[in-house]
This record gives sequence, structure tokens and C-alpha cells, in this order.
Amino acid sequence: MTSSARAAARSAPSAPAGPRAARRRRRRAGLLVAAGGAAEIVIAVLVLIPACRAAGAWPAAGLVCGYQLCHLDALRHARRDHPSVLGRPFGAVLRVVVNLGYTGWAVAVALTA
Repeated sequence: MTSSARAAARSAPSAPAGPRAARRRRRRAGLLVAAGGAAEIVIAVLVLIPACRAAGAWPAAGLVCGYQLCHLDALRHARRDHPSVLGRPFGAVLRVVVNLGYTGWAVAVALTA
């Protein structure tokens, strides 16, 4: 084994293997998804209440910016021969543009609230 291979092996994260470890990872992922969903619900309620609208619109803009990463990744992997329109370059660009519109809308709501 070369020294660079040994260094790579040392720095590579070692995830536990086996069915129990897989269940633990799925459980953690499920908790993360549930927490994200709860945060979205709280933010939506804040945006619906006129007195709290600005306090909810800024985090909403932050969430939409976070989603933009997924759309940019789809754009990076877009192919002309993809079976879905959203997986093709035009669809991926459209996803990014629409998401930018949502971000602008959330910021406009925050500034005018």
C-alpha cells in the first residue's frame, strides 16, 4: 500500500456496517426530515399571521435558498436524453429560475411586512 493510499484510508470516514447500523442511520434521517417538516410548518404559520410575517418570511427565504442547492445539483447532472423534462438542461434551468423567484418573493414579503 502506498503512503497516499494509507493516508486516504485514514481520512476516509468509517460508517458502521450491518443491519443495526443501517436502521440507526434511517432513524436519524427520519428524525431530520421530521424536524425539517416541523420547521416549515412553524415558518408557514408565522408568515400567515400578519404581526409575525417578517419574522417568518426571512427564515422562509433561507429555506428556499437551501432548496436551491438541490436544483443547482440537478442542473449540474442534467442530460439531454433524461427521461424526465426536469432532468434535462431546460427543465433544470427552469427549476433554478423558479426557485430564485420564490426567494425574491419571500424577501419581498419580509421587506414589506
